[in-house]
Amino acid sequence: MVNEYPLNGVDTDASKVTLQTGPMLSIQKVRSLISDPVNGTANPKAIPGATVRYTIIVSNDPAASATANSVTFTDDIPIGTTYIPNTITLDAAALTDATGDDAGEIVGTTISVTGNLAAGQTATIKYDVTID
Repeated sequence: MVNEYPLNGVDTDASKVTLQTGPMLSIQKVRSLISDPVNGTANPKAIPGATVRYTIIVSNDPAASATANSVTFTDDIPIGTTYIPNTITLDAAALTDATGDDAGEIVGTTISVTGNLAAGQTATIKYDVTID
């Protein structure tokens, strides 16, 4: 007798498998020194008073079958740094720090940016901090 389904519960017949697809998000975060109080922008060092820019790239894979709706990206301000007010941008457009007036906000030490990403679309979020 041939068993149609293996005893371990794994069916190896791919023709019986239906995959549910949807948004396929990936995130990349990059930290860059922008300037410091001694060297300016020429060759900045990670010293107190230096400005660090965080760039977060959120992408919905081109093979995704759906738009990622109301995606909220949150990031905690790193310990030992202070957020520089009104530096949040989304795709180079300035966002305010206030809650509810646009896609960005800062509450306490957490930055949030909300938006939609169609298949193949990428969003770039940036914000600056000062090293304490």
